[in-house]
Parts: sequence; structure tokens; C-alpha cells
Amino acid sequence: MENSKIDKILLLEIFSRINELVKGTNITLYALGGTALTLLDMKPASADIDLIINKDDWDLMRAVLNEVGEEYSVRIDKFYNDWMGTYWLPDDFRGKSIGLTYTDQLEVKSLSLVDILLTKLIAHRPKDLFDVSPLVRLHPESLEFALKRYEQDYVFNVSKDKKENKEIIERLILGYLKYKQN
Repeated sequence: MENSKIDKILLLEIFSRINELVKGTNITLYALGGTALTLLDMKPASADIDLIINKDDWDLMRAVLNEVGEEYSVRIDKFYNDWMGTYWLPDDFRGKSIGLTYTDQLEVKSLSLVDILLTKLIAHRPKDLFDVSPLVRLHPESLEFALKRYEQDYVFNVSKDKKENKEIIERLILGYLKYKQN
């Protein structure tokens, strides 16, 4: 049975276990989605763990994360390098990431607040829109940067997807900015 909610304490325990399993290898993982928001204290818990794995670490980390997922009965979604399924994260996402925790061999970072916002808006599920509410409330300036970053830096596999997502994201951001002005 899978844990239904993964809070920050459990996330840190899982990262500690991952650190034990990567003996002798320095690894950086990038948290995104609810995982990042939980680690940043913007959400009480996540339904799963979402991590980006650098391409050089893919084989090792895929095996380690599968083992840890079974051990803790949690779902761990693994994303390869910068590929998110239908789009690529911008080349500079690593440089803009936020350092969260570091052990002797494992560093966990979060996507930047703007990239978290954009990945949630691109997914466009009701739970994602709910998740970004605290982010927008605490960091309203992130909306102003989000549209520009999205247009300049996000690359989609299918141009139709980009056009449809762009329209949705523009409506959401502009609608929220208009709402904030009133």
C-alpha cells in the first residue's frame, strides 16, 4: 500500500536513505511539483515524489529510487535530465534552482519558483492549480516573470501543445494579475 501523503519529515528521511545507497557517488537531484513545494514549506505534503535525474546518474538513480520507493511504499516519478514528457526544461534550470539539502554525497535542489509555477500550469490539472495558489500568494512577482520565461525558454515536442499550453498559461497568469489589481 502506498503512503497517501508524504510530508517534509518523510521526504528528508527518504533522502537520508538515498544518501546511504549512493555510497561513493556524488549525486544532485532536482525536486519539482508537490515535492518541491513540500520541501519549501509551501504545501504540507505531496502525493508522490517527483525528481529530475541528471543523465550521467540515470542508471544508478533509477535503481536506487525504485528500491527506496518499494521500501517506503511511495511512488517516485523519475524525469530524465530535462525532459518532462512533452517539453524540455530550459537549459539554465539547474543554475536557477534552489539548494534545499545537502549531505556528504547527495544534494537536493528545487526548481526555481518560476519553473515550479510553469510546470504546474503546463500540467494544468485541478490539483496543480490548487498547488500554485500559495506560491502565487507568497511570491506574486513570480507571475510577472513566468510568462516571459515561458515564451523565451520553454521548448515543446509538438508545436500544437505549445500553442495550446501558451494560451492556457497566458489566460491564467493574466487573469490572476487582473484579479490582483481589483
